[in-house]
Amino acid sequence: MTKHLTLLVNRIFPILLFIGLGFSTTINIPTDYQTIQEGIDIAEAGDTILVSPGTYVENLIWNAPPGVKLFGSSALDCIIDGNNSGSVLRFGDRSLLNPDSTGFEDITIISNFTLKNGHAEGEGDSNHGGGISIAVVGFKPIFENLIIENNYAHEWGGGIYSYYGAPSISNSIIKNNDARWDGGGIYVHALSDTVKIDQVEIINNTASHSAAIYSQSGTKMILTQSLICNNSSSGPIISTYNVGIEIDKCTIANNQSEIGALFILHNSGDELLIDNCILWGNQPIQAYIYNANNFIVNSSNIESVSDNLIIVDNSAGIYDAPYYYSNEDYSGIVFISNNGEEPTWGNDNINQNPLFCDPSNLDFTLAQNSPSVGISSDGSPLTMGAYDVGCEEVLSNVYQNQIAYSFRIEQNYPNPFNPITTLKYELPEDSFVDVTIYDMLGNVVNNLVNANQSSGYKSIQWDATNNQDEPVSAGVYLYKIQAGNFVDTKKMILLK
Repeated sequence: MTKHLTLLVNRIFPILLFIGLGFSTTINIPTDYQTIQEGIDIAEAGDTILVSPGTYVENLIWNAPPGVKLFGSSALDCIIDGNNSGSVLRFGDRSLLNPDSTGFEDITIISNFTLKNGHAEGEGDSNHGGGISIAVVGFKPIFENLIIENNYAHEWGGGIYSYYGAPSISNSIIKNNDARWDGGGIYVHALSDTVKIDQVEIINNTASHSAAIYSQSGTKMILTQSLICNNSSSGPIISTYNVGIEIDKCTIANNQSEIGALFILHNSGDELLIDNCILWGNQPIQAYIYNANNFIVNSSNIESVSDNLIIVDNSAGIYDAPYYYSNEDYSGIVFISNNGEEPTWGNDNINQNPLFCDPSNLDFTLAQNSPSVGISSDGSPLTMGAYDVGCEEVLSNVYQNQIAYSFRIEQNYPNPFNPITTLKYELPEDSFVDVTIYDMLGNVVNNLVNANQSSGYKSIQWDATNNQDEPVSAGVYLYKIQAGNFVDTKKMILLK
């Protein structure tokens, strides 16, 4: 059971009698009306529709005015099944009604349902949005506590399609959807306002292009504390075109594509931010950025066989987007610079196995010894990715079933520590290894390792003593590894 699914189980059935500025009516399904569609058809501005547990085989047309709320009992026991006969939920023109004339706030909420087995195929917009389809200018619905699964769109938006709208999606699961063209999970085009995606799991979706999320033209997309994994596409997994994007505390892992997990084609001046994220196990590269003037990466764990960031000079205009950079030597971020643009690369970015607890079972919480949990360069606590610590210490070579392919040193664990901590490192080949502890003045404190070692995963403990076996004082220390031509240094904090 995924993390958000547990939260969905615990959602209580909402009872809302008065909403907004005026009196409202509560419509109960199936007590007052047998079908959800009947409830929508009769609803007036500000009404609430409450749906009891059950499976409702319907293809809903939302022609209700602004301010109508639709609540199921729970996403696990209140299911709307599209029966492969069209979109599960399609928004109609009545949503354009001027909210000022109703006295109710213009908020449409859909919550606590599973929407499944939609099949959008036909003429015009009926090809889009297998689960949810929106084609209403300026429409900003709230979708929360939903499971959107097993839907199909013949063109765009297997799970959710939005054109000229700006939905907010939270605490939901979007999985096993498919789009023949773009946006297996989510498709948004011509964003009328900021699209917010928070605490959403986007899993196992497929599309010819952009298996998880596709966004094009408009204001901004904000993606926070979300998991994007196991999606597959012949194009990228997440793509944005001329849309500002902020990705904060997200885990983007184990996706398969021909371009990379994240593809950004950007010609505007909006900021592109990746902050506190984990990009790991995506094939063939983690991210591909083209023509971005304001690209920032902070405090993120980004897998790379060689360099985390490759900057390709395109001032001569040789490379047209998309520029397929699939060589395994460039598995981090490829940045195509057209006019001498330089990305901002933060101090706390790392390239170390994040040590997920059980990724094969969709558990992307972090082990206690994960290098994605620690202390930032400014001394503040730091956790990368969508989830916090969820299991005890694991061994990267045993639990993750990996062979050491490159030289790496992991963040010590625990950190801060008192008085014992463990240092782990990886050797892809037999090497002479030197691991030394220094104080912040550069003085040698302890020579932990100075010997030939065979390839593999290694670890050694330091007990906060110097070479004379005397305890050292509390403070910040450095540990440095040198193996062949590989050299790396990290900080650790000793408490007393």
